[in-house]
Amino acid sequence: MMYTLLLLTAPAPVQILDVHPTLGPYFEISGAIAAASDGDVIRVADGLYLPFIIDGLGISIVPLDADPDITVQGPVRIGNIGTGESVSVSGLSISGVQGSFDTPLSVANSDGSVRIQDCDVLPTAVTPGVVLESAMDVVVINTVVTFGGSGDGGAGISAARSILSLFNVTANGGHTSWTGGSGSAAIALFDSTVFASACMLVGGDGGPGYSDGSFTGFQCIIEPGNGGAGMLLLGGSSVTALGCDVTSGFPGVDWNFFCTGGFRPPSFTADGSSTATEVSGLGPELHCPSRQSLGSPFPFSITAESTDFVMLAASPRSARVDAPGATGSFLLDTTPGQIRRINLGVGPIQSSIDIPAIPSLIGATWSFQTGHVRAGSLVLGPVRTVVFL
Repeated sequence: MMYTLLLLTAPAPVQILDVHPTLGPYFEISGAIAAASDGDVIRVADGLYLPFIIDGLGISIVPLDADPDITVQGPVRIGNIGTGESVSVSGLSISGVQGSFDTPLSVANSDGSVRIQDCDVLPTAVTPGVVLESAMDVVVINTVVTFGGSGDGGAGISAARSILSLFNVTANGGHTSWTGGSGSAAIALFDSTVFASACMLVGGDGGPGYSDGSFTGFQCIIEPGNGGAGMLLLGGSSVTALGCDVTSGFPGVDWNFFCTGGFRPPSFTADGSSTATEVSGLGPELHCPSRQSLGSPFPFSITAESTDFVMLAASPRSARVDAPGATGSFLLDTTPGQIRRINLGVGPIQSSIDIPAIPSLIGATWSFQTGHVRAGSLVLGPVRTVVFL
């Protein structure tokens, strides 16, 4: 069955800026950002690119190709995104620079919406993967953060004074080879709020112990390091984990077996002011492209149980809105007149939406979020941003 979605009239026309490493007109993502204004779209061709900064600018970065191979070598910095502004970054592989202490991806000092989807974040051996600082509406979707740094501070994702939603995210804390060093948490939080759904979060393993028997017989010199927590909650942090696999890392070992220290911490390790709530079952999962041609069917699928009543909502703006009594939050603008909703029936769903070819909508970025009602309770799923071209 094909559905019809009545899109709102687009805002002022936007620019679509193309980046290609050899053909241009922009040869680096940073060059396109310098030429962009709020609401513009940057399309990126496959290739290797230098770091870039998005500072106080609401833009969308999408791959030019359906199966992208885009690598950004070096840090991506997003900051000062104001209330009502939105940034969307899709389809990038963001890698750290070997020997550098720069975090591959960071978001700071932002009250607006930041959406990271379909990305890989590849930190080097000495950095965390993603760092959030005072970022009040960050959503990470369908993204892998592979091994944070080694030792303290090398979490896969580290957040302070931030609000974060994670959907289908794999994050690993850093292992350490340092003798007696502790593994890092997959997610490390301070004074932050997190909702995680369908995520795999694994803490890093601790470093080995050291024993010596040269002079006085074998004795333990340095105890093995502790494993890292799956989620480490400090400073009044709060986590709700729906259908997630959260595990801590293993302690290190002493291969001479004379050191017996080191321990594996709880998967959720929290101080006295922080709370973690695990919710069983799985939330809905939304699968759709990040870019869509106007005038052609927009394919989507939603994973849900056959007893779940499934809905799909769309809005031309991203925003985080609390949903009292529900599991999860609204992650799009729910203002009457802005939101469009389709009741799809029971799950699972695989269908398409007829998107009309309205020229004024070229370059428009919309947010789509799914949710379902199970046993009378509303469970809200991921939001995905889609650019119409």
